[in-house]
Amino acid sequence: MKQLTEKPKILITNDDGISAGGIRLLAQTAARFGDVTVVAPAEEQSAMSHGITVRQPLHVTEYHALEGIRAYQVTGKPADCVIMAMDRLGLTFDFVFSGINHGTNLGIDINYSGTVGAASEALLYGIPSAAFSSALGDDPLTRRELARVLEFLFEENLWHDDSVLNVNFPGGSRSQSKGIRITRQALSLNRPFSEGTDLAAWEDGFVSVTPIGIDRTRYDILNQWKEKKHEW
Repeated sequence: MKQLTEKPKILITNDDGISAGGIRLLAQTAARFGDVTVVAPAEEQSAMSHGITVRQPLHVTEYHALEGIRAYQVTGKPADCVIMAMDRLGLTFDFVFSGINHGTNLGIDINYSGTVGAASEALLYGIPSAAFSSALGDDPLTRRELARVLEFLFEENLWHDDSVLNVNFPGGSRSQSKGIRITRQALSLNRPFSEGTDLAAWEDGFVSVTPIGIDRTRYDILNQWKEKKHEW
């Protein structure tokens, strides 16, 4: 990833809608790290995955309820908001943050998440991104630890322009997490969760950070095929 010499420009979006508490928390906290603009759905668009709108017009209007933050609402899906920010509003960004989702996005649930879908759309523009989720979207633990997690992501320079950092905060009655774990996506919801997975970290009380991509190629199978023959 390129080294930034000035305050980064950060796009904030979500799938819970622009009035959700989680996006307000994320925008206000991210403003400590860069120049923030919010472009988010006018209404809730949960479980839209990476869907986009193709058969009806989209409208974007200014939104004035986020004090001190430039914001726009879009009559579309989460991924639409990233497209509208870049192509309709003509804005440029160094990072895209999506969330904070009301409800975790762990394991196979990642496949359905509009929060992750919006962050994935950023990769198509070559922009590093992160998807943030917690049980409630805006809860005491997440409010307490969000800034620390963002500091960790920047200090460790975990950003890649072909990877979404999928971040999940632990829930329950915990007052704080046990720390941060770098994890892989769990492929089963059955307990006990496999060691090293996002679900295992979440259950153990850790913030999980999982790098996920949009390349769905099964390279293990592809390499097996290539050993047989390159083409038929």
